[in-house]
Amino acid sequence: MKGKKRKILLFPSNRTIVYMPKVKNDHVKKVMRVDWLNKFKVSKKKKEIKMNFKWSDKSKKLHVNFTTKSATQQFGYLIRAMKASQDLPDHISLFIGTWNVGNAPPAVDSFHPWLPLGHDLYVIGAQECEYVARKGYSSCGNDWCETISAHMGPDYVLVKKASMWQIRTLVFTKVNLMNYISNVDKSIEPTGIGSVMGNKGGVGVTLNFLETSLCFINSHLAAHQENINDRNEDVKEVIDNLHLNKKKDVTTMFEHAFWFGDLNYRIENSREQVIQKVHEWDLEALYEDDQLKSQMESNKVFFGFREAPITFKPTYKFDRGTRNEYSEDRNRVPSWCDRILVSSWNPTTIHQTDYHASHELMTSDHSPIYGTFDVEISRPWVPADIGRECTIGLYNLRAKNLNSGDSNGFSDPYLKIQGDWIEINQKTTFIKKTLNPIWKDEVIAVVPFVSDPDYLETKHLSLVVLDKDRVGYVLLGRATLSLAGKVDGGEYNFSLPVRKHGLPGGTIFGTVTVHYH
Repeated sequence: MKGKKRKILLFPSNRTIVYMPKVKNDHVKKVMRVDWLNKFKVSKKKKEIKMNFKWSDKSKKLHVNFTTKSATQQFGYLIRAMKASQDLPDHISLFIGTWNVGNAPPAVDSFHPWLPLGHDLYVIGAQECEYVARKGYSSCGNDWCETISAHMGPDYVLVKKASMWQIRTLVFTKVNLMNYISNVDKSIEPTGIGSVMGNKGGVGVTLNFLETSLCFINSHLAAHQENINDRNEDVKEVIDNLHLNKKKDVTTMFEHAFWFGDLNYRIENSREQVIQKVHEWDLEALYEDDQLKSQMESNKVFFGFREAPITFKPTYKFDRGTRNEYSEDRNRVPSWCDRILVSSWNPTTIHQTDYHASHELMTSDHSPIYGTFDVEISRPWVPADIGRECTIGLYNLRAKNLNSGDSNGFSDPYLKIQGDWIEINQKTTFIKKTLNPIWKDEVIAVVPFVSDPDYLETKHLSLVVLDKDRVGYVLLGRATLSLAGKVDGGEYNFSLPVRKHGLPGGTIFGTVTVHYH
């Protein structure tokens, strides 16, 4: 059957049959009535495409092997053209809500001020969400999920739910957008007593919306005014031990990472002074005393994250059933315990449109908060130039103030350049006993599977900093290099912060260029 064209795919939109020559496997099947191509990946073997199709309530996996890399790319172009022919979104409205429920059932009809409908994607986090299930529900988790689902209504579908003890996360999207979501995963990390008690810790969920990767971490951190360091350590532990889609240090591995929940950071002032400033609506003065602000500015936690300006009064601690005054119980200092933070590879692709508290919900001693975001979505790419090839060069590489990986206070660092869109990951040589390595005269060349400039504009390279030791390596941190604005053949200098466990790990400097040939 050598050289014979085979029917590979029947497109549903225009009933067009695609013929592809040079297919090596004789057992390739024709796939009928495809509603959506959920996953599409060019293998590192360079001559294989893996595809997961879904139609109706069934799915189909198909592996196609090709005799040449160019044949693989040409078939990929046809697949992307099929996807792009549909009316795909290039932006979505994302809603993130978080509420410490206070282990009390919420009023069924009370969610509208906190969960207004109309957004494309909802991520809803709850903490201290363990109450006696109401009649008709088998558990609190079932009660909570079904109650929120009823509020969302028939236009939304549950994408994922994840729980750890009293910490719960629900993800919803519009029904007509569900097929654009893939690579959904979840992970949990307890940080309570002995790091096994799940009353504190983090619940992570990740997904891809079309080609854009999103990570959501809902957490409940250590309580009490004085336990700042414990909260910081909880964050490090969650980052270190959440594994989402086989990725570690997850806050650096996705295009946008959102961290939200009852973070429990307090205001460092007397209760009387805080209440007076609330009555005067002097929120700027209050924010100057905020523990989380101070810790982030000192690079002690959430390095690389940011928060929108706070324009609402502290959300804790109230007497249940009222929001007129803060509770006198245990003389707690009113604080912004409930927060939403975001970290992005390219901050220009996301815009926060709201950050608000919903004090109308009063069944808990916390008020819920929410944030909304306009997120730019990378759509499946259709090439303008099939035959063009390129090499991405990195040179003038050096690093400064890296973390120590050895007992002598130094490291033997090297860089590994990674990307699931390049043919082979590359690395530098290692430099002995230094925290400020210079890779003099080294040029690292990486070759992308696809060389179209419009495609490269959306891509990022991961620069992983490693310490070479006797048995392998120690991770020192990661930095991310966006190619946006750097693909026209010019030379572009860069300076990238290195992150590990939400903490700074030095800076990487260098020059990048894209050479077309």
